[in-house]
Amino acid sequence: MAPIGPVNRRRVLASDDAARARQSLIETLAKQIARADTRGHAGVALTLRLQDGQLSPRYAVLGPASRLAGRAPVTAHDVAARWLRPMVEQISLSRHGTYHLDFVRDKRGALQLARVGALAPAEREAKATKTPRTEDAPFPAPTDHEAYLRGVHETRALVFRAFAKAIQPLDPRRPSNIIWAVAPTALFAALKVRQVAQTVRAANVDRLLLRGAGRAAKAARPPTQPPTTARLFGRKVASTRPHAAPGSGRTDWHGNYWYSTAGSAKDQKLARYHEQVHSVLSPRLRLGRDVRARIKELGFQRSTALRYIEEALAEAVAQLRVNGLRGLPRALRHPMQPYYRIKVGRLLGEVALGALTLAGVTYAVKIVCDDAGRYFLDLSRLHARVRMQARTTPER
Repeated sequence: MAPIGPVNRRRVLASDDAARARQSLIETLAKQIARADTRGHAGVALTLRLQDGQLSPRYAVLGPASRLAGRAPVTAHDVAARWLRPMVEQISLSRHGTYHLDFVRDKRGALQLARVGALAPAEREAKATKTPRTEDAPFPAPTDHEAYLRGVHETRALVFRAFAKAIQPLDPRRPSNIIWAVAPTALFAALKVRQVAQTVRAANVDRLLLRGAGRAAKAARPPTQPPTTARLFGRKVASTRPHAAPGSGRTDWHGNYWYSTAGSAKDQKLARYHEQVHSVLSPRLRLGRDVRARIKELGFQRSTALRYIEEALAEAVAQLRVNGLRGLPRALRHPMQPYYRIKVGRLLGEVALGALTLAGVTYAVKIVCDDAGRYFLDLSRLHARVRMQARTTPER
């Protein structure tokens, strides 16, 4: 907790100005709490330490200041009248201890007194003769926390002494005796480590609440060498575009694709499944990946049959996963859209008719079509090619 400043100096309450000192202390603390409420802090933690007739207050706010103050801001007069004055007046000069007050916000955002506690280790005799408090007391009876901790430590020491006396007559040469001797020690060590971890965690939480945000955690260092699969295979990136046309998508030659998230859920699924097929058919192995991607690009641009087969296959997979068998006719018609630049004449022209043997020489025969719509017979023999015009009828 941070000191309040001018109020942090000790005030001797045993002097003739005891009433005046108490009143000044109450007013200053009330102003500090009201100021924290106005600034929008999550709460206030107040500690009053009394020793040898001298009262030392400590004050801290919980959480950073914000603009969200309570709906009903508490005033310094209310704090002094409702909480501080009844407590300070009940502090006796002969008592030694530390008194804690925690002010937190309720569901409505108003600052309320949540917890009041007192630690007075030197008052065991006074507590025995003290009259019990009534239900309308401003704060509950003090608890002897240090006595509780002392009892815990004494109990642990007693257990350790009893355990040491029990294992003393055991023969250390026998493995079973070693296990009996080591296992409880390991258990106590684990409990101690857990206790230390909880203490450190609580300290970090308190530091975060009382002093603002803590230090940002450092990012883990990347591995020095990527995994074997990452070195052998390239990564394919999938992304979405919400402003693209519904049902649209695109895949590059390395398998990276995007699809539109506009339109209905069915349109999104069709576009995603369609582009996933193109991504699977793209080269992934890093060895010669760019060369193979370039070869696929050239084949896609020059061959109408290759373009039709891949587009029909991708659309068929998408239609089967979304619409079932009734979507197959649409998958076969899908590559015929103007976007793909596929014509029936060009597609039939690239269909191979088979092998033809003339005078002991085998030729590969197929029909091709040029840009003017003329069909030709293509006879291929090794590196020699003979082209004969079949007809000049334009494409219908």
